[in-house]
Amino acid sequence: MRLLVSGSTKTVRRLAPLWPDSLGVLLTPENGNSVRSILALGLPWAADNAAFSAFDPAKYRRMLKRIKEQPGLLWVACPDVVANARATLDRWNEWHEELAGMPVAFVLQDGQEDLPLPDAHSYFIGGSTRFKLSQTAADLVAECKRDGALIHMGRVNSGKRIRYAYEAGCDSIDGTSASRFADAHIEKYLRWIRAAERKAITHPLLFEEA
Repeated sequence: MRLLVSGSTKTVRRLAPLWPDSLGVLLTPENGNSVRSILALGLPWAADNAAFSAFDPAKYRRMLKRIKEQPGLLWVACPDVVANARATLDRWNEWHEELAGMPVAFVLQDGQEDLPLPDAHSYFIGGSTRFKLSQTAADLVAECKRDGALIHMGRVNSGKRIRYAYEAGCDSIDGTSASRFADAHIEKYLRWIRAAERKAITHPLLFEEA
């Protein structure tokens, strides 16, 4: 599983040779990372849409122009509406043609179990904490994994949540603390990921509070 970090370029550059299999970059419409600087790291990277803070269509489109046809892109998150699956599906219908040709991630939100699941390259576990840790979300992830999709979980900010994400089958995660307080948290997150990958799980954390 890979930690995708937004910003913190100097710290990521320092750690990239040490954690090449566990570290990556998350570009957003808001951060100042250049695509050239990201590619120079030699790490996989993805692009978010900043919907959790404040989605700005103009900034998002400018980001799309920067990343289109660039190598190493894992996925770009289609615009979504936090904790609202129906509104998120509407945004998918609005945007997916504009995103054609790119590896697009559909963001899973509260209520998705009652709606059709779009055919996407990747799926991003968003929504409320209750949804993120629910059996419903786990079932949706299992369905997506059967089709070979990449799975990402957002807002992962503890060792227990990292273990939960790993057991759920996530390929990548991001966390606010890792991106905002890089020197204090990134290496700790990476050690938690390594521990989750190495430890033989005998009492799974799925469906418990994480």
